[in-house]
Amino acid sequence: MLNSIAAVNKPRILYLSPPVPKRRLTMNSFWQAFLEQQGAAWNHDGFQTNFATPPADRPWLMDLSYQGILGCDGEAAEKFLQGQLTCNVAALNASTSGLGGLCNPKGSLLSLFRLLKSDSGYLFGMRRELVEPTKAVLSKYIVFFKAQLQDRSDEVIRLGLAGKGADNILYALFDAAPEHVDDVLTIDGGWIIRVAGEQPRFELWLQPEVAKKLWVPLTEHANLASSEHWEALEIAAALPDLTLATREQHIPQMMNLQAIGGVSFKKGCYTGQEIVARMQYLGKLKRHLFRAEVSTSSRPSAGQTIHCQSKEDLGQVVRVAQLSDGRYALLAVLYKQEAEGEPCWLAGDESAVLDIQPLPYTIDPEVFERNRPKL
Repeated sequence: MLNSIAAVNKPRILYLSPPVPKRRLTMNSFWQAFLEQQGAAWNHDGFQTNFATPPADRPWLMDLSYQGILGCDGEAAEKFLQGQLTCNVAALNASTSGLGGLCNPKGSLLSLFRLLKSDSGYLFGMRRELVEPTKAVLSKYIVFFKAQLQDRSDEVIRLGLAGKGADNILYALFDAAPEHVDDVLTIDGGWIIRVAGEQPRFELWLQPEVAKKLWVPLTEHANLASSEHWEALEIAAALPDLTLATREQHIPQMMNLQAIGGVSFKKGCYTGQEIVARMQYLGKLKRHLFRAEVSTSSRPSAGQTIHCQSKEDLGQVVRVAQLSDGRYALLAVLYKQEAEGEPCWLAGDESAVLDIQPLPYTIDPEVFERNRPKL
């Protein structure tokens, strides 16, 4: 199939921002060298590749090297993870994936991820900077199970494919494509996962040699785009994320995790479960994840505080992507009443007023205030 697709000339690369000096990156060296041959550069965080701004009429291909992979293998991997994670691990199979979280005993999130079942166990897709901290937490408990943890970020290359016609590219290459959000298509040397989005959107988790082999046919039909564009699509889908600056500060409901299938209230106990369940059934949630845009001369950052007139500590930015010069999309955990009732702005810049955007999914109103029958 791959040999039947003609190669094309190397695409012209435009930078969204001036390339930074080359440095040692915490990513697969084979893949880094390959991307550099394609004209890639890296921005301030050392991971996101800066290709051309994507046109609206073609699908986009994005390198996701700023994301990593944690593996959990062994005959007791499912039993172990079922007692640690917010999602129902036992419900996953070879054709499904799911979102989930890892909490501390107080119910605060240590990690957010997408979980996929592999032949040998499970793969967690998460921000690369959280792979080792997540592994360290799980390692405290895995000693009692026949299972092992391994950072597999260098073994699995992650790509994003999105836009109108992205599914047609997959049909041309593999005669199939995942049809529904969270569906998984297993291919030789990897997996293709459908993720939420207004237009078709997929993650490709591939062995390095497979990723290199697929690069030419993929770029024949899709334009290269910055990894930051993928972040903007994630924010448009209101999918939460954590960084080192924001972990252990929010329970799952504050990240809307229960609204996107990342929390099971029927699976039984896991670390932090009592706190998470109590918040759900008492209906006393005061803060949750909002989607917004903002104009500012300084890039917002994860962990940055948000103010309003009546509450100095209204909330916190958790995810950011640049849309254009001076314009950013972001996700923030905010107090619901104040955020919906008055203007709010980034700390340090009262002119950077948030333009709150609608969420692409619904949140059960009873998580905020439960209607109890009168006695």
